[in-house]
Amino acid sequence: MLHPSHQIRISKELARKLLPLAVSVFLVISIIIPGAYGALEFRRLEHEATTHSKQLAELIKGVAASSPRLWKFQATKYSQILDDFTPYKGILSILVLDEQARPISQLGHFTKSDSLFNQLGIEGKSAPIVLNNNQIGAIRVRVAAAPILVTAIFVFLLCVLTGTLLSLLLYRVPLRVVVGLEQRLLNYQDSLEELVKKRTTELQDTTSKAEAANKAKSLFLANMSHEIRTPMNAIIGMTHLAMQAKIDGQRQRFLQTVQHSAESLLNLLNDILDFSKMEAGQLQLTPVPFNLGSLLQGIVSTLNIPAVEKGLHLTFSTEENLPTVLIGDDMRLRQILLNLVGNAIKFTRSGSIAINVNGENAEAAPTTLHFTVTDTGIGIPPEKCALIFKSFEQADITHARRFGGTGLGLSICSQLVGLMGGRIWVESQVDAGSSFHFTVALQTAEEHLLIESLGKEKPLQGEIKSLRILVVDDNEVNRDVASMTLEQDHRVATASNGLEALIILAADAFDVILMDVQMPEMDGLAATAVIRALEQGLPPREELPEDLVRDLDKRLRGGHIPIVAMTAHAMGEDRELCLATGMDNYLTKPFQPDQLSEMLRSLEVISLPEQTGKETAADAAAAIDDSDSPVSLAQIAAHLHNTTSLNAAQVDQVLASVCLSLTDNLAKAKEALEAENYPDLGRFAHTLKGTLLQCGLDELAAKAEEIHLGTRTNIDLNHEWLLDQLNSRLAGLIGPKDSAGTN
Repeated sequence: MLHPSHQIRISKELARKLLPLAVSVFLVISIIIPGAYGALEFRRLEHEATTHSKQLAELIKGVAASSPRLWKFQATKYSQILDDFTPYKGILSILVLDEQARPISQLGHFTKSDSLFNQLGIEGKSAPIVLNNNQIGAIRVRVAAAPILVTAIFVFLLCVLTGTLLSLLLYRVPLRVVVGLEQRLLNYQDSLEELVKKRTTELQDTTSKAEAANKAKSLFLANMSHEIRTPMNAIIGMTHLAMQAKIDGQRQRFLQTVQHSAESLLNLLNDILDFSKMEAGQLQLTPVPFNLGSLLQGIVSTLNIPAVEKGLHLTFSTEENLPTVLIGDDMRLRQILLNLVGNAIKFTRSGSIAINVNGENAEAAPTTLHFTVTDTGIGIPPEKCALIFKSFEQADITHARRFGGTGLGLSICSQLVGLMGGRIWVESQVDAGSSFHFTVALQTAEEHLLIESLGKEKPLQGEIKSLRILVVDDNEVNRDVASMTLEQDHRVATASNGLEALIILAADAFDVILMDVQMPEMDGLAATAVIRALEQGLPPREELPEDLVRDLDKRLRGGHIPIVAMTAHAMGEDRELCLATGMDNYLTKPFQPDQLSEMLRSLEVISLPEQTGKETAADAAAAIDDSDSPVSLAQIAAHLHNTTSLNAAQVDQVLASVCLSLTDNLAKAKEALEAENYPDLGRFAHTLKGTLLQCGLDELAAKAEEIHLGTRTNIDLNHEWLLDQLNSRLAGLIGPKDSAGTN
């Protein structure tokens, strides 16, 4: 864009370049052209005068030939010759000269009354009068130049006028055009700058408002979560301790009511947190293998009590031939179903509630399942069916007062279903019930993946005792809850801030530290950074007394104390910040005692006491492999009981999956061997190996691996004999089996 000063500079530069051009055009047209015209005309007149002189010289030569000595005195004859000379009218004067160029006679064609302008003329060159090869005289003619001069003056004036006009046009027109364009450009620039400035201001205002609103929203959610979770931690912890004490039944019921209320409030906070994560695009799914039937049975078991209390019949059914084991986020799928079934119970006075699952494209990958939750409740008006899936919305505002709820549940369900690649909708009539439908896309999985997943649910068992635990929290109630919860089995020390924790840590050794994040003087993140730096032999960034740093360095250098964040902040970025600082785990307040115990078990530095009353996994495997007799379901069940935390129902479920997997893969392996299809034989043998290892059948798994390696390396093995060995040892498991009596 042009600035006004820039515009003036461009105009002056153009004017400076146009001026010489305009002057040159003026000079060429006004002076050079008229001058050239006049010069040509005067040369023409001179040539014409010279020609007249030659013609007259020839005529006078004839007169002189008759009397050579007297020709000079024949003036009358010369006058007659001149009178008879045709071009005489354009001649001003004729001068006759003798042989010595002295005038003999001069004849004029003008009078004394003629003006000097009319007497202006041009002489031609002298023409000699030659007689007998001797020059006896000469003639010189002078012709009139006034007419030519008048014409030349007229041409000159015309050229000056033309040159002046062309020069002005050449100089002024481009300059005016450029100046006009510059002015228009400046006007456009000013309007555009004004528009950009206006739009920029509007955008900045909008962005500022949006950022402020988003920041205020995030701060509100974080602060609300922190402020509510802190007192809730005391409620849940204290009620748990009181319920373990021997007190009268009425007080026990009161405490149970308090605990249930606190847990309901915690569920509400979790809904708000989920909603916030979805709005920020931070909610991520965690796909794991799960059993669909077990998930549905768990939901029915969880909600059957409130359903029965209202006289409702709660059931579920699945379409035949649906995959048993699927891969997906079973926790979020359970959350959707619990919300839909919970709403159905809430809004149904009498009748039944049914959960139905069908496959829309069971043979495709991924598998799309269609879930339907049908009730006989109060129904929803048709115009409200789309509204209920929006945030904070309910079909009828009076329902919030009558039945409770925030209006977040169905909005969360809708967004979760979208994350799972499906959609959700409702079909309903007032007073005739509702049917909530949703679809999700899930992957199918093999049975051994389910076994691995179930076996990892609670990998460590047994009680943990006699740990030295340091609890760091600025809230006295939170310290008391954690201390009294842990003191039953461990030695506990407490600190109210990070600096106090470092002082205690310098004087005593601890197995684990439970560290709050927000504390006065020194927060948990800074204290953790100091501990991790000293463990690595690095100077801490915090300014601490030299003797404290020296004592901490002696105790911490080369070691690693597990530090667990114990905070009321529940946002995902808070967890990442704690782990990035060097903490080993993250526990959100309020927490249940079981969560705390499970977290302690998960720390690798803690050794668990040996189990009693149960054989070890190695013993169970050895008991199975030491014999050549067929393997029984009871042996595998014992192995699963000893090596996992599966309950009896889960063990039965795994045994059924094992039998199905072994039967199917042994049959396919035999068919592949008979068809000499060794790649498929190796694939089925590899699947058998995974299932056998999960069952503790290490020796048989080695035989399956031997077949697998043989097909890959082209080693000539007796695959048929190895398969016969597997079929012989697994004969008791092949085919449909009833596992009911194995527990």
